[in-house]
Amino acid sequence: MSMNDKTRFLVKNLSRGLLWLIVIVTVFIFVTSLIDEVHFEAFLEPIYDEPFWVFAVFMTSEVVFGIIPPELFMLLSAQKEDIVMYSISIGMFAVLSYIAGVTGFYIGRVLENTRVFKYIYTHFLEKYVTYLRRYGGFLIVVASLTPLPFSAIAMLMGGIGYSRNKYLIFSLFRFVRFIVYSILIWNTNMFT
Repeated sequence: MSMNDKTRFLVKNLSRGLLWLIVIVTVFIFVTSLIDEVHFEAFLEPIYDEPFWVFAVFMTSEVVFGIIPPELFMLLSAQKEDIVMYSISIGMFAVLSYIAGVTGFYIGRVLENTRVFKYIYTHFLEKYVTYLRRYGGFLIVVASLTPLPFSAIAMLMGGIGYSRNKYLIFSLFRFVRFIVYSILIWNTNMFT
C-alpha cells in the first residue's frame, strides 16, 4: 500500500465531502430565500428553545450511521448569528459525534458474534470491508474526515476486534472535520 494510494483515497472522499457540503449549503440558502425571515425564525425558535432535543436527535442520528448530515445541524446553529453560541454548539456536536463513534465501536465489539451483528454486517457494513482490507486503520481517519459513515466504520472496527486505543486516537480526526466544516459554514452564513 503506497502513500499515494492512501492520499488518493483521502482526497477522493474529501472531495465528496466538500461537494456534499456545497450541495447542503446551496439547498439551505435556496430554501431559506423562499421563506420569509419572520416565518423562518418562527420555525427555528422551538428548536433553539429545546437544545437537549436537538442534541439528542443529533446523537441518535450519529449512532445510526449519520442519517441526518451533521452539516445540517451546523447550518441551523449558525442561524442565530452568535459566534459564541455557534462555537459552543459545534463543540457539543463534535464531542457527541466522537462519543457516537465510540458507542458504535463498542456496539460492534459487544455484538460481534450475534445474529444482530451478522445482519448489520451483511446489510450495512460488508461493503466497507474492502476499504478496511486495503487501508486498515487509515479508514478510521478517512471516515472521521469525510462522508463515509463514521459510526458504521466504528461498528465494523469494533466488530473485527480492532485495537480500542488505536481507534480512539485515529477517530480524534472527527474534531478536525467539525472545526473545518464549521468555519466554512459560518463564513457562508452571511449569504443566508
